Amino acid sequence: FGSGAQQVVLEVGGSYEGVDDVTLDAVQEAGTIWTPYDTLPLALTDAQGTISRISGEWSVALEASIDAAELSPGLSLTSANASIELQAAGSWAVTLTGAASVGPFSATVTGTLGQPGAGLPVTGCLTGAATGSISGITLTGLSVTACLGAVPTVTVTGQLSLGQAAAPFTGTLALGATWVLTLDLDSLALAAGTPALTDVTLTVAQGSASLPIAARLELVTASSTLSLGVSGSWSPSGDISLTLAKVGNGAWVPFSGLPLSFSMFTGSLARTGGKWSVGLTATATQVTLATGFTLTGVTATGTLTADGTWSVALAGTVPTAGLSLALSGTLT
Repeated sequence: FGSGAQQVVLEVGGSYEGVDDVTLDAVQEAGTIWTPYDTLPLALTDAQGTISRISGEWSVALEASIDAAELSPGLSLTSANASIELQAAGSWAVTLTGAASVGPFSATVTGTLGQPGAGLPVTGCLTGAATGSISGITLTGLSVTACLGAVPTVTVTGQLSLGQAAAPFTGTLALGATWVLTLDLDSLALAAGTPALTDVTLTVAQGSASLPIAARLELVTASSTLSLGVSGSWSPSGDISLTLAKVGNGAWVPFSGLPLSFSMFTGSLARTGGKWSVGLTATATQVTLATGFTLTGVTATGTLTADGTWSVALAGTVPTAGLSLALSGTLT
């Protein structure tokens, strides 16, 4: 069957009678290597099975074992069984079941491959349960789906533990000389009393100690609702400080009973000694706190307290009666 490197020679034996149904034993010719596809280095030896005619229709079904095969850079079978069937167009459908190495993960996969025509990429997906850990991040309930084609793709799902509790994620694994895993989470709880992160994207690159993170943080207090972008480098342990940046047109209003408002501000989301804190820093040319009481050159540093209110260190200058008074204090 086939030609060139794709040709398989089968030794066939059995009983053949007229037009009745026939099943003949078939064994790959000893000492030969069979490559079902011309664009995938999947080499088979010692395949065996049957050639059958059932109700006038002929079929070829074979089984073979694979010790190892690289299907794509970063995607390899370490041991697998192959079930091979001849298709109507003369191509082969190969169903693989076994152990695979997928980037940083070890997996038990199954799936069927095929080739739409000579010289074209082999297509099909292998899916199954996986295990593995990356950069000190705990991953559980892992499942991988690796799809071959013109551009191979790998998706990963499971549970990820970064903060207070495990959270479900979906991920995209880019394979090559080195791999890059991008994890997406709808929400990530950090700790009791700390707002959860949403729309989280965490990037893990092979050989890199840095774990870039991007997310959103919604700060909802009695005085204002802020949408903040979160960026920086995550670490599973130790102290970290992530940058907070304003998203949209919202203003930071620390207190509902005081006309104190800042349209421009930056901040940080920090973990120090295992405890999380949220802080904002703002400046303003002037702020009028009450009739006749205006601060100029204002700076404000706010810390979100455990009860969800702000403690703000405020400083500025009050020009009065020819004098310039520098004032500072903390408002709660």
